[in-house]
Amino acid sequence: MVATTVVPPATRSPARTRAAGVGLVVGAAALAVAESIHPQSAGSGPEGLLESFAAHPGRWTLWSLLIMAMAMACLPGVVAWHGRARGRGARLTTAGAIVFGAALVAMFSFGESNGEGVGLAGGLDPVPADVVAAYTRLDSTGVTLFVMFLIAVPGFHLGLPLLLAGLARAGLVPVWLAVVGGVAALASIGVGGIHPLLGVAAFLVVAGTLAFLGVRLIRTVG
Repeated sequence: MVATTVVPPATRSPARTRAAGVGLVVGAAALAVAESIHPQSAGSGPEGLLESFAAHPGRWTLWSLLIMAMAMACLPGVVAWHGRARGRGARLTTAGAIVFGAALVAMFSFGESNGEGVGLAGGLDPVPADVVAAYTRLDSTGVTLFVMFLIAVPGFHLGLPLLLAGLARAGLVPVWLAVVGGVAALASIGVGGIHPLLGVAAFLVVAGTLAFLGVRLIRTVG
């Protein structure tokens, strides 16, 4: 009989886990500030968005940078939490980590594309018709932009509830956190259309949830 050696799965070092937790807290702060300063579009469609870019170039640029920072800062934390789920809840956690992680990558590109839109608008009011036409054409025919948007928006709002549900089932986070954070993530898709402050409030709860995950991750390594 040939003896076999079972190699235990690799574990993250305390320093890496702590850094991932800090990243979640930083990302949560970036998301909270970004959604608090998020300018409203002047109208519907690409033309309205361009007009808002032109009217508020500084706020849109800051929003874009904060969204990019949020995505980069939170991704290691998602990976770290995924690695902690074992047994019950592991599959659900994996599904949530994949969807939410992919959304964060797409959110980075989403923030960057909005920053480019600010540069395209150029602070001109009104925005020239040829610029509006070019931006509208890009918005309607750009396959990569459409795929990025499709991954970023649904993935962000659906991936976090899945991740939280898996972590709660695995006993790693309280059930109330999964419920509150999951409902806030789902609600943030459309409550802003009812009133802008409702959208901000929902995103602040999401940011608080991410910060809680970060602090809990830090505490696991002392």
